Amino acid sequence: MEEIRKSNHKNYLPSYPFSTEEIIEKYILFNPKNSFKLFAEKIEKDAKKDWERGRKFLERQGLKAAENCKRISEIFMDVKGEENSQLIEEIINMDYQSVVDFFQLLKSYFQENEEVYQNLSSIVKSFQKMRKVSEKHTNIINKELIQTLNS
Repeated sequence: MEEIRKSNHKNYLPSYPFSTEEIIEKYILFNPKNSFKLFAEKIEKDAKKDWERGRKFLERQGLKAAENCKRISEIFMDVKGEENSQLIEEIINMDYQSVVDFFQLLKSYFQENEEVYQNLSSIVKSFQKMRKVSEKHTNIINKELIQTLNS
């Protein structure tokens, strides 16, 4: 049986005060090989944590998403530049719906590349399934609420 515990996720990126479009254009598209490699590593790491917590369905969906990220990473050429590991970590640490929204928008940038587009579609489906399973035990920390409480 899956362990049900309250967990907290954000629906925003605390260190990046840019729009999602700006983040994609400035960071993800600048070095897609590295970005998708980091996505794969972070998602796989989280999937292993889900396995340890007895969340086998979440683990399976996470591993599927990580594998799709690895496939996308292999499509692109390596670009020398800074790693975006903090950004990638913050994206995957958002609540599942926010991650779905992020990858859905990212997918729109790759409509001309069928292979990347299909892999991104699979990632979106995996996170949608994860959201559906976990929505009952996830608290979402909202940036506007935190700003109101701190006022």
